[in-house]
Amino acid sequence: MKDKSKPKLLLAIRPKAVPRLTKALSAEFSLAVCHTIEEALAALDEEIDAVICGTNFDESRMFELLRRIKRDHATRHVPFVCVKAFGGVLHEGSDAGVAKAAELLDACAYIDFARWRVEFGKNAAAEKLRTALHDIASMAKPDPDA
Repeated sequence: MKDKSKPKLLLAIRPKAVPRLTKALSAEFSLAVCHTIEEALAALDEEIDAVICGTNFDESRMFELLRRIKRDHATRHVPFVCVKAFGGVLHEGSDAGVAKAAELLDACAYIDFARWRVEFGKNAAAEKLRTALHDIASMAKPDPDA
């Protein structure tokens, strides 16, 4: 049975990002962590409130996972968030390109967590991330045509 007090997030991230994101999220969310597209698709079930996918997930296959989830009638309603957790801050034009591609592929958000940590500090960035993900997870609604 699902713990309704904690939204369940599927973290599709590379191993390096696990400590950073689980530290920021684990107290308020139930987390399922995956490192490959195959693992992520296998873990995606009716209890998942949102997919949080790192930009470098599975050898930079974030957009492939996004397309596969949004193409599937049974999962297209699940909010998908693209997150940049590491690697420094992208050039402004590159960052805007990733954000625009995420939007065009129907992701509900692109979050540059690495930039937030620089701009707001680690604790404030983590709080900002948790708040955003609580809002996004509450949007999850099963597709009535499924």
